[in-house]
Amino acid sequence: MSPLNIFLDDGGVITDKQRRAAHFECLVGDCFVPLLGGTEEAWTHAHRAVVDRLADPKSMSVLTAADFVGFYRAYQLRLVGGMCELLDLPTSPEEECLDLASRALAWITRRIQAALPGAVEPIQLLYRQGYVLHTASGWCSLELAGSFEGMGVQP
Repeated sequence: MSPLNIFLDDGGVITDKQRRAAHFECLVGDCFVPLLGGTEEAWTHAHRAVVDRLADPKSMSVLTAADFVGFYRAYQLRLVGGMCELLDLPTSPEEECLDLASRALAWITRRIQAALPGAVEPIQLLYRQGYVLHTASGWCSLELAGSFEGMGVQP
């Protein structure tokens, strides 16, 4: 007999999207200060400014790519590069910038506390009972993996 598949929505079902975004933003400074210097407040403001800029439909054209991997790469490069620019820090070469973004996302997502009350236990129970769990989210799988690990729902 094949296992049953269950699809869960992340934002609004497993996590509180507003709390997740606010906590993410607060953790940006905690992550980047030891790596590149500056202040937590400056990193928080830079992150907010660059995310707002990237979300503006007028600047979306710079993120146009043939596939999600290309889009995600361009987004991470512009996010880290944009924050460094606003903080008058040198921008690293592309591969270093992408590595920095990846390390920051791994560190930040594992520390976010945004699970909705009562969401984690049923997920753990379903997993122990052998269900195959899938997640729908606006986050990519790398970000979800860190978030779920932080909640304690990773096997």
